[in-house]
Amino acid sequence: MQTRFRLTPVMAALLPLFLLPLAQADSLPAGTLSVESDTLSGQMDVELKASGQVKATRDDQTVEADWLEYFVQRQQLRAGERVRLTQADGQIEAEQLDYLLGERSGSASNASFSFGRDGKTLRGNAGKLEFQGKDNYRLRSARANTCDPNDDSWYLKASTIDLDYGRNVGVARNARVEFQGVPILYTPWIDFPLDGGRKSGLLFPTISTGSDGLQVSLPYYWNIAPNYDATITPRYIEQRGMMLGLEGRYLLPDAQGQLYTEQLPNDKKSEQSRFLWKGEHVQQLAPALSAGANGAYVSDDDYFDDFGDRVSSAANVNLKREAWLSYRPEWGSVTLKAQRYQTLQDENGTVEEPYARLPQLSVNARQQFAGFSSNLESELTRFSHSSKQEGTRLVAYPSLGYAIERPWGFLRPKVGVHFTRYELANSDSSQTVR
Repeated sequence: MQTRFRLTPVMAALLPLFLLPLAQADSLPAGTLSVESDTLSGQMDVELKASGQVKATRDDQTVEADWLEYFVQRQQLRAGERVRLTQADGQIEAEQLDYLLGERSGSASNASFSFGRDGKTLRGNAGKLEFQGKDNYRLRSARANTCDPNDDSWYLKASTIDLDYGRNVGVARNARVEFQGVPILYTPWIDFPLDGGRKSGLLFPTISTGSDGLQVSLPYYWNIAPNYDATITPRYIEQRGMMLGLEGRYLLPDAQGQLYTEQLPNDKKSEQSRFLWKGEHVQQLAPALSAGANGAYVSDDDYFDDFGDRVSSAANVNLKREAWLSYRPEWGSVTLKAQRYQTLQDENGTVEEPYARLPQLSVNARQQFAGFSSNLESELTRFSHSSKQEGTRLVAYPSLGYAIERPWGFLRPKVGVHFTRYELANSDSSQTVR
């Protein structure tokens, strides 16, 4: 009796396994399967069984295991005992694998994984890893991080983690972050970008209690563009009302900066509007010419005592505001600056107000010729104050040096003059110090 069978594309790949010692995978059509092992058995067009150093290859996927079963019609592959699946985006090791090749769906038990995309690698393990189509995975009872191999200093632990590399989004549920094995943060739900980039969404809330009662902040991060972003933070203060915080950052080819503000339109305790402004900007006007400004301003003396800040209240007694223009040619630098302060007084009014510099001009120059080195450091400042003596100060230090260098050593003599001159406003007196 003669058995007949129909030769399908899959069987065209499997047929050499029954007839030849080795099938060359790279000579097979796309989508076909090549298997190498110590022993092979099965029924044509139905199933294939392999055991002993099994290696199965299909397109960009390779499975290595102790044993393997392949069901032809369903394109279903089962493998066990030290399974390793290698593919374009990473590697999975598991105890057992049940996988539909055509649909790229299935599961792996007690799996460890390493997925790498766009230079960012996610590593970890899962009690069960589910394949949910191309570039989609679900990890159950999972632990993962993006640290170097064997570095578990921190990790994300969750009941489920969904990875969607098509949308570049990971979602963890019932998750907690652990550092050195100690839980430091819990959240029922969190999503994150898989390439380590920025992503719009809610950040972790903060909840606290104090002299103003319950306080709750819920920040929202807005990834406006690759070079723009913002963080919007509504902050509920039980005994004062609703405060809104906003931080914006920008980066341009010739400028960068950031702005931060807090606004409480109607403080229920003080019955007045309370606010904070803080920002900085740097602008490149030309290759050697730049300008900038930075500063902070608050509505009243008690602002930091009542609301705190990123810096302690003690460090915010004098809030600086300044603007500058700087020219830096090859021979030195010229900087024009204006600087003043907002002084926050204590209840006794004993905080001393610093002098404002309106303006300050700094000129530094250097030149080398015939072994000589000439330098000039100078600064002209007009000091302004609301209640103290005002005046102008000129400080200059010209110097000339010469370098003598020999194989046995070097000698660098230098001569200079320190010059300081004061002129006081509303006074005929002046003082010069050399």
